[in-house]
This record gives sequence, structure tokens and C-alpha cells, in this order.
Amino acid sequence: MEQKFITDFEITIQSIQSMSSRQFAGTILLFVVEGSLTVSMDGKKYLLQESDILIINRNTIYSISGDSTNILVSLSITNHFFKMQYEAYYHYIFECFSKKVDNGREEVLSQLRRLLAKMVIAHLQKGEDSSVSVQSDLYQVLLMIIRFFKKSIPYQEQIELEDERITRILNYIEHNYGEPLSLTDMANKEFLSPSYFSRYFKQFVGVNFSKYLTSVRLKHSKEDLVHSSESIFQIASRNGFTTAKQFALAFKTTYNQTPASYRKEHKTKGIPNRQMTKQNSGTFSILDSPEVLVKLTKYCDKEMNQSLLGNNFTSEKLTISPTEQSKSTLEHEKHIVFIGELKDILNENIKEQVLMTDSSMKIDFIGIRNLISGSTILSEVNTDETISTISIYANSDLALRTIKDLGFSVFLRINVNEILYVKDYFSKLRAFLNHTIQVFGKEFVQRWHILFYAPKETKLDSSLLENIYETLQRIVKKRAANSQVGVFLPFNEEKETIETSHTWLLNRAHQIDFISFDANRNTEINFEDTSDQNFIKSQNYHMNKTKKLKQFLQKKGIKKPLYLDMWNTLTGDSRYINGTFFRAALIFNTVIELSREVQGLGFWINNEIHERIHKSTDIVSDGLELFHYFNGKRPVYYAMFFKERLYGTIVSMGENHLMTKNEDGYQIAVFHERNFNPRYSVDELFLRQHSKELQVTIDSLEPSEYQITRFKFDRKNGALYDNLRKINSKHGINQEVMKYIISTATPDVEINDEIIEKKWSFYAYMDINSIHFIELKKIESDL
Repeated sequence: MEQKFITDFEITIQSIQSMSSRQFAGTILLFVVEGSLTVSMDGKKYLLQESDILIINRNTIYSISGDSTNILVSLSITNHFFKMQYEAYYHYIFECFSKKVDNGREEVLSQLRRLLAKMVIAHLQKGEDSSVSVQSDLYQVLLMIIRFFKKSIPYQEQIELEDERITRILNYIEHNYGEPLSLTDMANKEFLSPSYFSRYFKQFVGVNFSKYLTSVRLKHSKEDLVHSSESIFQIASRNGFTTAKQFALAFKTTYNQTPASYRKEHKTKGIPNRQMTKQNSGTFSILDSPEVLVKLTKYCDKEMNQSLLGNNFTSEKLTISPTEQSKSTLEHEKHIVFIGELKDILNENIKEQVLMTDSSMKIDFIGIRNLISGSTILSEVNTDETISTISIYANSDLALRTIKDLGFSVFLRINVNEILYVKDYFSKLRAFLNHTIQVFGKEFVQRWHILFYAPKETKLDSSLLENIYETLQRIVKKRAANSQVGVFLPFNEEKETIETSHTWLLNRAHQIDFISFDANRNTEINFEDTSDQNFIKSQNYHMNKTKKLKQFLQKKGIKKPLYLDMWNTLTGDSRYINGTFFRAALIFNTVIELSREVQGLGFWINNEIHERIHKSTDIVSDGLELFHYFNGKRPVYYAMFFKERLYGTIVSMGENHLMTKNEDGYQIAVFHERNFNPRYSVDELFLRQHSKELQVTIDSLEPSEYQITRFKFDRKNGALYDNLRKINSKHGINQEVMKYIISTATPDVEINDEIIEKKWSFYAYMDINSIHFIELKKIESDL
């Protein structure tokens, strides 16, 4: 067998039709640019097609046969050079066959292809900086295969090369295994006593001399069995065994089958038997044509993901063991989407956003404010007609017709200040309700939720608020008894009390249909304090406040549905970093937790409406907006999309994952939730340092063929800001460009088919607060 010696490393591009069995004292990366070829090694065959990558480990015997069109890039790295760069080289092997790698490694493979293509192009162009460029890419290749494809090997297979003597001994065995070798002969060759040599060899190699020599001979004999037509006796003899019987016994002891049965099972089909030779009997040609370079350049287009190579790269493992013992099911809370005034639903842009939202997360209520004080209900017009043909409810009728036809209900928020400062407020409300019931029917209004809102800062007397609420409830219930009339409760979670002005509702709790509260985490943060602890301590803010509120109400004997209609996670509280702070996982995990505690959650439809209602030009942080301007989807949109997509029974749940089992198969949500000062979100180095690779293993799935759909939602895949940052101008951008930005700001999605026996694993590279959502849909067999 040919032993090819190179200096440190060699990068080549060839077309190989046939290459006889050989081995290399180092690690080889094969990358097929075009065509196909088959690599045989360790009794297995690997079919490589366009874009496939295969790693051949040190001292492995391999052979290649290919079609007439293949183009193959080969990077050969000597053991000596690899060991100089990576001290633990001999403690590992590297497993990478692109057709068989776990899901989630596509990005790594893509970057490997890019680096190998760049190395070849630089090598062939022979520019003045080609050597430096090739070596720079080589070190990145080394880092990536060490980081992502290394696998520990048993101690007895680890060869510690700190001692030059053991290196010399092992190399001698590798090249002379077919000769009669004895422990005494080797000891004499090294000028050592046999007893010392025996202890010395086992200390460094992990097994005794005889066992190691037999393993080397057997390794080479397997290739002879597959690739030659020699008899068992001839193979035994040429590999150092005294008799065929001795060979057969050793072979069966190691591989649990006879040499003859191994040959029958692994014999190369369709390729003429040939003797292994120390000469190069293969056919190949070196390629350096312009056409080949063009084929390589397509692999260089992808931007390098520096996170894969960062010094602070971390890798974690997550093992999921599904169990249905708890039989817990997912809760699906009701959703309120605030659109501002009632007439805003007639705005085509807002209507479009409402329809998109309903398709992704299901809307239950359209939230409206300023019903009487706003501009939806028109002013009276004096005419000489007995019955005016100009209805003050023209806009409201059109809006309510739209809401009803879309299948939604109304969540009407009535501010106490509106009641006090609008002349004849209750008379106007009665007239509106009477008209609405007359036009749309009582059943429609019966589904409405009406919230009486008095802010915690109000200076109004408790008894006055009670009287106003009682009047409001009486007017509504008289016309639609089943409609729900609730009240806002300003709860102080630190003192575990409510404002004095709101104590009246404790006495009227039996008349209240539901309770609304707010939870804006931004109010609990001192954004001037840059320490992480300041942000981490408020991590469970929403759940803590909700549970404390429930405990408070329970002590008062009150049990009512809770609606968290105004809430927000950590945002950044500043226009200077608005958009850079990606928080999808914060929202997703918060909603998962809250869905078990509250009846409903509120959202704003977009920034423009939210800021207009608040009469503010600053970022308003008391609510979550589903859309930015121009229909651009904010992180909450997709976070809710994934949350509502989940269904079935929860079979595993942890701080960074949720898995369900349903009639179609399984769903897994993996997220990297992390609280940190939003000011750091403009620091790319900080973000890379706190990203991580997660190897997820699910150890008990029903064996079947599955269609696997995988969504990736992070700063680079789905976040609107990243696209806006890349494509922008201080002079503005036109509508077509904006539409393009929005259309490309969607989560990355991949789909493939896979047969899963029982255990399944995948890799997920997790940016801070990213979400990976995987669906495994079982393919029903006709058998």
C-alpha cells in the first residue's frame, strides 16, 4: 500500500476514476465539487455526490472509484502537523460524512465547503499572498473539524506521541506488520530489555504488544478480504499470521464472524478484483481550468459565520427523555389585539395586519379605546328631515360589521377620565349599545368584554369609582346580560397591596366578571445600572407578579379570570438601540408560562397606532406591538406564531425547551433565553460570546419515517432590524425596497425526510434569545 508523504499539508483538486487501496499518516478531507465517487474504508462504502464532504482518519486504509465527471478537492494534513496545532489530536478521531451528519450542522458544512474552495482557488492562482491565504483558511478548517466533528476514542486506541521512541515503534509496526515480529525483536531493536519494553509499550499504547500487533494485522486483512481474490491462507500469510487457522480464530474473536463470511458480506460488487499494490494503479488528473474555478466560486458566496470560530464558543448538550406521565396539555389563552379606535379596523393596512395576525396566532378580541370620546361616532348633523339620513353610527356600523364577519369579539376599554370629561357619556353609551344590538343582534354584543379602567395614579375617591363602575355595569348588563364587565386592578407586587383608590372593588368582587392587570418589566429596571445582576434579578417578573396577585385575591376569597392586557418584556427603553435587542425567546417563554395562569393576553397591532393613542413620539413600552411600520413583523409576531403552533400533550419541559406529542407526531421548541442589558445588543462581540451550540438528543421516539420541518428564528433569520440595517439610507428607501426587506425578514425553514429508529439528535446554533422550532410529522406506511 502506498504511503504518501507530504510536508505538513496539501490541497489538491482532481478527477479520480480509480485509486487503489492506500493509507495516509494523517487526516484527509474529501469534498466533491461535481460528479460522484465511492470511498471504501473500514468495510463500508461511502457514496459521495456533489457538495458532499467526508473525513478519512489517520492510518485508515481506503480506496476510491469514481465516475468520469467527478471533481474532487482533497485536503491532506499530516499527523505531525495536526498534532503540533492540537495537543489532544491522538485522543480523538473525526467523524464527518455530510449525508449522515445530524440536523443542524448544515451551517458548519457550508462553511467548510467555503474554506476548502477558497484554499483551492488561492492555491491555483498563485498570487503573492496565496500562501498566507491558504494557511489562514487551513487553521479555520482545523478549528471547525476539532470543534464540531471530533469523537473520543477508547484509551487503548489513543497513541500518545510525546515520546519519539513510541512513534518510531508504531510506525515500524505499521510498515512491517506482514513480517514475523516479536516483542523480543522489537525490544532488541530499541536496545531495551523485553520486560521493560513490554511495560513501556502498554503504558503508552494502553494494550500489550501482542494485542496491538494483532489489531494492526486484522485491520489490513479486512481490506485484503474485500478488495483481493487471494485465498484465506494467502491473506493470512501476507498479513503476518502463521496459519489460516490462527488468522480465522483471531478474526472471529475480534469481529464475531469468520473471514469468509466477512468477505461474502462486504465483497466489492461491480468492480474487478485486484491485488493491492504499492504502486499508484489509479487514474486521476489535476484540474486547474477556469471552468473548475467558476464551479468553486459558488461555494465562496456565503458569508462566514464568525460565531462558529469565536474564542468564546460554547457547546452544550441537552438530552430529552419524553414521558407522558404528567399528561399535561398546552393552554391556549385568549388574544386581544388593540387597534386603537373602533374605526381603525376600516383602515386597509390595519385590516391586513389583523388578518395576518389571526392566521398566525388566532385573535379572539379586537381591543378598542375612546369609543365615545374618539372620532368613530360622528357628530349630530342638523337637517330638515324627519329622520336624518346621516347616521352618527355610519363608521361604527362598518367597523363592527367587519369585526363580526371576521369572527371576532370586542374588548372595549373605558377609561374613567373619558366617562368624567365627555358630556352625557352614559347617555351616549346607552344609545350606542341600543343601536348596535338593533343592527347586529344581542348575541354579538353578549360576547363583548368591557373593561372599566382607572389608572393607579388616579386621585379619585374610592366611593366615586365604585359608583361609576356600578352605573357602567348596570347599563351594559341591562342590554346584554351575558356580556362581561371587568375592572382594572393596579397591584403592587413588592408590597402585595392595591392602591387605596381601588379598594372598593374588593367589596364588589362578586359582581365583577373579570380582572385586568398590567405587567411592564421595563418599569422594574434601572437602565442606567449596567450590571447584569440588575437585569437577571427581574427575570421571572411576569410570573412572580401574576402569582402574587392570585395569592392576594385568594386571601380575599376572590377567584376571577385574569386578563393581562397591557404587558411587556425587557425592551431597552431607548430609540438608540431600538431593534438591536432581539428578544423572541423572552417573549415565547413568558407566554408559555403565563398561558397557565391567565385567561387572556393583550397586544398592540403596530407601533404607529400605539404611539398615536398615547399621543407620544417616543417608544411606548407598556405593550407589545405585532408590527413595525409598513407591515414589518416584530419578534412577538413569530414568537406567538410558534407558541400557537404547539399542540398536543407536553412530554418534556425544561428551562430551555418544550416538547409535545400529538396525533401527527412531535414538536420541539428549543430556545436560548438570556436576560442582559439591552445596551450590549449593539456589541457584536458580546452577542457572539454569549451564543452557543446545543446538541439535542431525544432518546425515545416512536420508530417511523418522519417529515422534519425546522424553523430557525434569530437576529439573522426573521428579525426585521437586521435587514433594515443592511439595506438602508439616510435619504430613505422606496416602497419596493421596503417590501423586499419585509419579505426576506422571515424565519429560516428547512424540510427533509428521515427514518428514525428510536433515538434522534440534532444540533442548534443558538443566538441570544433565538428560537428553534422543529416538527416531526409521522409518515404513515401502507404496509
